[in-house]
Amino acid sequence: MLMSDLHLEFDNVIPPEFSVVAPVLILAGDIGRPDVPSLQTFLLTLCQRFEHIFFCGWKPLFLPSVRILGTTLWTHVTRESASRIGRCLNDYSLISIRVETKDGKSTRKRRITVDDTNEWHTQQLVWLREEIEKARNNGEHVVIITHHAPCRHDTCSTEDEESDLMDAFVNDHDTDCVDPVRLWVYGHTHWSTDLIMNSTRIVSNQCGYAHENCGFRPNMKITLYDDRPIDVIDSVHCDS
Repeated sequence: MLMSDLHLEFDNVIPPEFSVVAPVLILAGDIGRPDVPSLQTFLLTLCQRFEHIFFCGWKPLFLPSVRILGTTLWTHVTRESASRIGRCLNDYSLISIRVETKDGKSTRKRRITVDDTNEWHTQQLVWLREEIEKARNNGEHVVIITHHAPCRHDTCSTEDEESDLMDAFVNDHDTDCVDPVRLWVYGHTHWSTDLIMNSTRIVSNQCGYAHENCGFRPNMKITLYDDRPIDVIDSVHCDS
């Protein structure tokens, strides 16, 4: 099963009701904040219902013959878009990191910049490609879980696709959507999709904000070796 962008960081959000139709749950995109109790409560409840829960984390996990790779995959923001994105996106005003002072004797806190996220994008992409190559050599299939979308085509709304801000939401990694990458799931764009790029199935099942209709299906079941999902629609959309 797959869910993303539940946005449990908001007090008025109630997690979606759903039936457990698979033993594994993947959570991608904006689920909640670790400093807000609702996320921990939600995850503990899920642990009682699923055999495995995969949350986006920068390390490989393994099921029989399958390598599961999770990372944020920050986007590469072009020079032309950098100034506007740095001003307009909450990430660059709300997220801070600690860096060493010039003398190297202490650290100071500062907000992240586009240069930071571009560097993280490069690091994470290198790691992904190294792990994909390991899987290829071992004869394993690959499932990738990222926060940001791997490609532009049909991973966001038509209106958003034309925005110069989309450099901060989607990547241009169509050429990485090949064997042995069987499935790539993502979130963040508030646009649910299910498509085939080259030989890789790209899926997102996003709840989004209460006023949005993102195409969320609470009981979406994905079978790794099928072409299409099996859906059991007997539950409700996210409430607020």
